[in-house]
Amino acid sequence: MGRRINQRVDQVSTGDISSVTAGDGLSGGGSSGALTIALDANELGSVTGATSDYMVIEDVSDNSTKKALISDVISAGDITSVVAGTNLSGGGVSGDVTVNVAIDAALDIGANGSGVDVSFHSGTSGDLMLWDASDKALEFTDSKITMGDNLIETPKFVDYSETVNVIGGTGGGTQDIDLTLGNVVTATVDTSTNTFTFSNPPASGSAGSFTLILTNGGSQTVNWPAAVDWAGGTAPTLTTAGVDVLTFVTTDAGTIYLGFSAGLDMK
Repeated sequence: MGRRINQRVDQVSTGDISSVTAGDGLSGGGSSGALTIALDANELGSVTGATSDYMVIEDVSDNSTKKALISDVISAGDITSVVAGTNLSGGGVSGDVTVNVAIDAALDIGANGSGVDVSFHSGTSGDLMLWDASDKALEFTDSKITMGDNLIETPKFVDYSETVNVIGGTGGGTQDIDLTLGNVVTATVDTSTNTFTFSNPPASGSAGSFTLILTNGGSQTVNWPAAVDWAGGTAPTLTTAGVDVLTFVTTDAGTIYLGFSAGLDMK
């Protein structure tokens, strides 16, 4: 009896697989013969992975598919060069690279700059302003500082000088004295009648003055601007062959100049 049961179980058919279809993330399959199913990454959806997640990779050494931590696969890479950007200098493509600050514009450092040396330059050789923290001083090597008629409060000057506007021989006719060219003016009257004019005084409410060192002023007729008020209403008599020093002051943009002789026939 037992032998007959075993024979009938052996004769039961389990059926045949008629086809294999590759599902999501797979490729391959078929309906006959030996079939192959492979991973197809193109069939997978995109996600944002953390470095602690796994990713699937193909091992080319044995053509197998494996998983690996993202942190083991992604490399930070190597720096191949350092390029100095705006207000920086230096950089390089190998070895230890140094980048330096090269400031070409205004800069505020800290609350009051205490203990900090700060330099400003335009890139032109010799053009430099330095705030020296050791003696709390501004040091300049540029040819000038343009304030644009803005206020400087409570200055203390040591060893200052003034620009001299050197006119030379007046040559007769009209000779202008431009206050923007210097507050000390030198000129020599020659040839024929000379008429002086004054231009570009400061705005009303600001005092502007200049000193005129005039040579041989009495050798020709000299006419002064009508805006000049002299002591007693009379211009001084100038020296024919010699040097006179005259000073002019205005506080109303040149509407009136107060003129007086600082020294006549200086010897």
